[in-house]
Amino acid sequence: GEWSSTGNSPDCGPLEKLFTTFPIEIQHITQFARPGRTGMGGTIYIGHGALRADNSIHDRVTVRFPAEGFSLAQVSRRLESYIESSEEQIKLEFIHPCGILIRLDHLARLSNRWAIIVEEVPVGIDSRITFLPQNVHLVEVGEILSEGIGHAANTYLDFGVYDLRKKNNIASYVASDWPDWKGTIDYGICWSTFFGLEIENVLSELPAGANPLTDYCG
Repeated sequence: GEWSSTGNSPDCGPLEKLFTTFPIEIQHITQFARPGRTGMGGTIYIGHGALRADNSIHDRVTVRFPAEGFSLAQVSRRLESYIESSEEQIKLEFIHPCGILIRLDHLARLSNRWAIIVEEVPVGIDSRITFLPQNVHLVEVGEILSEGIGHAANTYLDFGVYDLRKKNNIASYVASDWPDWKGTIDYGICWSTFFGLEIENVLSELPAGANPLTDYCG
């Protein structure tokens, strides 16, 4: 249940310097659901943020990798039963050797490079993940991962950042009130300040969806 390095892990440094590229163009975003919140009428706990792009065509939203020094660690490929769509949804999780994990989910139409990398991962009907050897599939900051997000009728990207070096300030609350959701939620952090003041201000003005409260972002 805890992360540890197999060697001498490097220093992460300030995360504001590690993250330099926002995953999608900011003008696409119509809603920012903050990380660290309950969802689905208070029945689940969500550690990642969600960026909605309701006024954009789902397969015309480019997703770029936001930080440097990461490699692919985990993959999920699935078709979702809650919506009438044949658009495959892909979750990619990348890890930095210093102990930072990035999750990008609801990717659609991966770039050629990443489609080839994950082509052997089975397509399921849930979010279970396949582990890949780390430090093999390195990703460049700003590299295009996909040319689409979500579905034609549900256009959004999940984006989470987790500091695996130490549990966050709500880990004990999750253990007592949300024991079925323990895991990466214990390490989730608020990433909305990582990309400069302009983007931070835009995000702060966006509607937050059904639940504006967040345990990570205050």
